[in-house]
Amino acid sequence: MAVKLDEAQLVQMLEILQTSYRWIKIVGEVEAALEHRVTDYEFVVDRWPDCRAMVVRAKGNDVQLKYLEPLVNLYATDEEALRSLLHNLDWSKGKRFECIDRRLVPVLSEVMQLYRVPTFFHTDCMLMRVKQDTLKLRPIPEGCTMSSLTTDQATQVNSEWKLRSGDSSSVVYIEHLITTLPSTCLYNREGALLGYALTYHYGCLGVMYVLEEHRGNGYGKVVMSHLALKHLQIKKEAFVMIQLVNPVSIKMHEAIGFEIIPDTSFDWIFCDD
Repeated sequence: MAVKLDEAQLVQMLEILQTSYRWIKIVGEVEAALEHRVTDYEFVVDRWPDCRAMVVRAKGNDVQLKYLEPLVNLYATDEEALRSLLHNLDWSKGKRFECIDRRLVPVLSEVMQLYRVPTFFHTDCMLMRVKQDTLKLRPIPEGCTMSSLTTDQATQVNSEWKLRSGDSSSVVYIEHLITTLPSTCLYNREGALLGYALTYHYGCLGVMYVLEEHRGNGYGKVVMSHLALKHLQIKKEAFVMIQLVNPVSIKMHEAIGFEIIPDTSFDWIFCDD
């Protein structure tokens, strides 16, 4: 029988998840829950304590950050246990399966086909990390200033974000990120915005953007390296997820000290309702 984990059990589960980078996204989800930064999810395992699979899903209609409502994360060491949990999901509603370890995709695809769920796959991603001794911090250009984003910039950030929603829920989500997690924002001497980067609720760095008219000047390296520095002041490693079809971004992150973690490949799978 499926079990919903309480806070004490989540602490124990975190120790299991941290043994492999395959579960980096769920590690971040658990940490966000334990730190009470995000309270919209429930963590369901096939059994406890020797669980073989886990589904992270929204708490029914009790979701404050509506942007996260369709999100589902998966962990499994046993295909049959995962299959059983997937059958318990409400497939009448749209879902976003985020950062799914490639080895779990066949089971997920099988269940989605059974329920005739229309789906499309987001581009495969790899995991990259940087440590204190590998970070190559880029200096703030002369005359420029660096600060954190403010909530009144959330609408602009949302308008330039590829994963924005069709309603206002992603704006609210970005506001939450700005107020709860580190961000960086670079301005020129006239005070014009050059570029910025945020931290997703699960701890990975992202949403990096440089205004088109200011590209080619290395500003992306500046904002990302300084955002990584903020994380490395309290953590041993900082992470990014990069699409395999984006070699420019991969090279940019390598230039500031990020390294590709081998044997990590993730899919984003979107399901229509």
